[in-house]
Amino acid sequence: MMAGPAAIFESAAITDTGRTRDTNEDCLAAIPEWGVFVVADGVGGLSAGDVASSQVCDTIRSQVGGFGGFNGQISDTFINTTVRSAIADANTWIRNEAESREVRGMGTTVVLLALSAENPGQAIALHAGDSRLYRLRDSTLEQLTEDHSIAGQLGVHESTLHPFMQGVITRAVGIQPDVELDETPVDVRVGDVFMVCSDGLTRMVDDAKLQEMLLVDRSLDDCARSMVAKANEAGGYDNITVILVRVRG
Repeated sequence: MMAGPAAIFESAAITDTGRTRDTNEDCLAAIPEWGVFVVADGVGGLSAGDVASSQVCDTIRSQVGGFGGFNGQISDTFINTTVRSAIADANTWIRNEAESREVRGMGTTVVLLALSAENPGQAIALHAGDSRLYRLRDSTLEQLTEDHSIAGQLGVHESTLHPFMQGVITRAVGIQPDVELDETPVDVRVGDVFMVCSDGLTRMVDDAKLQEMLLVDRSLDDCARSMVAKANEAGGYDNITVILVRVRG
């Protein structure tokens, strides 16, 4: 459990290759001393999606971790600027790396939750792609981010699309010269549980089942492991990553 002057929370994080992939192109960065939690899901397959996702997480971890800990002296504006700068730097690096490797389509989704040390009732989410942020409150699980995908644009479930169009994202880090991030203000209350995850979880396990799993009285670590196991039981067709964060006070 991580305690700061503005908030007390606990977290758990896990990533898994799944049952059908040879490599794990997902990456996570849990930085509780800053209240920052990140999931990135590499795209491009043979175009080194694992390199792209790792670069995003490593850059955020390096730039954020260089400024001390989670405390009320660090402003929300500073946190926002720092993580945005890190993602922009990763975007440039990925594009240069893709050019040097002579590959196309090298990129990664990103979804980031930043809890506020300055304003304990607030947080922000930044994202590009179809990795998601959820919040469990009053026994109800709600998706807080909107997918940047063909399905998301059409407002339909992935399963209703032609298989060729399923999982196709419309925004990612490393694809364009400037990465466009959606920023979502997030209300925070004691008892909230946030879930940051890749689509390898949400395409295998529906929201109703995830909600049910979160409502079981057990540790966050056990819950995260159970979610990964459930996704693998359903086929494990993709890499699976989940971070759970519970606000304690």
